[in-house]
Amino acid sequence: MTASISKRKDLGTIPASHWQVAPPELWGRFCYSIDDSDMHKLNLIKFYRYGVGLASLWRIASGARLINEWRNLSDASGWLHNFLAETEMVPIPKTREAAQSLYEVVDSILAPFLKGMSDELTVQSGDHFRLNISLGHFESEFEHESREINIFSVPDRCAYSTTILISNGENLLLESVRDVVTDYDRGEIHEAGKCLAFDLPTAAAFHMVRAVESVLRGYYDVVTNGAERLKRKNGKDESMGPYINALEKEKVGDKITSVLWDVKRLHRDPVTHPQDVLDMEQAVALLGVVVSAITAMTRDIQKRGTSCLPFVAGATTKNDES
Repeated sequence: MTASISKRKDLGTIPASHWQVAPPELWGRFCYSIDDSDMHKLNLIKFYRYGVGLASLWRIASGARLINEWRNLSDASGWLHNFLAETEMVPIPKTREAAQSLYEVVDSILAPFLKGMSDELTVQSGDHFRLNISLGHFESEFEHESREINIFSVPDRCAYSTTILISNGENLLLESVRDVVTDYDRGEIHEAGKCLAFDLPTAAAFHMVRAVESVLRGYYDVVTNGAERLKRKNGKDESMGPYINALEKEKVGDKITSVLWDVKRLHRDPVTHPQDVLDMEQAVALLGVVVSAITAMTRDIQKRGTSCLPFVAGATTKNDES
């Protein structure tokens, strides 16, 4: 019976039955960018499988028949190929150079067998020497450079996934809410999510309050049919208090104004004072209040026939507590 064959661009024809576990490409990426930044999340299990895939190279003896060793060689070649392709942004230049050299040695040993599939081909002594030297060099460089990589473990925050907080913090808002608010508002919640993930509760509160203030002003525009924004005598935009008072006069309902007063009095005003610092528990509690406030405003906005808020320059303010 002939084994089924699968095509790999880097190794030619490989019997699909050779994989001891799933092939490298099915284990996900070694690392990937978070939030389109230079910060990356590592896939630890893939590094483990990578080590398993390369460890078998040490067991290959000089003079061994390639018909018995090609599985180990092709497996290692696949892992090295993926490692080189997926760690370009990881600061391990010497390790990558060593991996490239090892990759070339492995493929040079494997190539004659893949070309002819002969039972008589063996691992030559010179190739065996180059393989051991290259493998030892790679492991030495990897051990050295891995000590210098800044790898940290960031725990989830309550029920919130750290990965989501960092990369998609705006998803703390319902999709129906995100569709109504502006890019600026979504951006503030996005930044708040990252601050929560990295244990910066006061900074998270700052961004959350900015989001509420921005949506509040857009909500005021809708409720008043585009009335002029509230201004102080010096021409600067008013803070939250006068806007909430104006909404009460428009009779938008206690459910909306009461939660806005809670944001202002219990959270917004304290967070503007340098001497006040929030802890994580307070920041997570504020998140729930902020989401409730923004959701309540956007639902009323939709009821009034407006599908989304236009971005208005000067939507936020850093005024006092009035």
